[in-house]
Amino acid sequence: MTKAPAASVPAAPAGERPSIHSLRDKPGHLLRRAQQRAAAIYGREAREFGITGVQHVIMVALAHNPGVDQNALAELVDLDRWTTGDVVARLERAGLVVRPVNPNDRRGRLLFLAPDGQALVEAMVAAVERTQERILEPLTRPERRELLRLLRKMIGMPASEHRPPPQRLP
Repeated sequence: MTKAPAASVPAAPAGERPSIHSLRDKPGHLLRRAQQRAAAIYGREAREFGITGVQHVIMVALAHNPGVDQNALAELVDLDRWTTGDVVARLERAGLVVRPVNPNDRRGRLLFLAPDGQALVEAMVAAVERTQERILEPLTRPERRELLRLLRKMIGMPASEHRPPPQRLP
């Protein structure tokens, strides 16, 4: 087995130790910890529904954008097409999503929440609101608004609430 060449790392000046930043100053670490906390809170609040966070996001996107195709859905929720397809297939097997053939292009399928999926998304509203509240609980109202503004900026989300709707198949 061939070893990968070692990365060339500049040495610290003679007699000095390299500066290793504290984890408190690493945004990647802090974002990962915040995500772990958010996922744990969601898991506790939404446990009774048996729906993962990603499944919930996809179902909410379909509630707001019925009749999109899988590529548009993947773009809406910022997931790759393979992951989106896998999650949609699981939701379809559970009877929460339907994928009828597109009448304008028999090669494609359109995505909709099934009646049970719509009912589940609606039933989850209170649990999801509690989740969001608990995630932001340590922050003041102005800090919450600022955090959300900065997160949107970091991921390149437009400042306005409205994203253009995805292209639907003709």
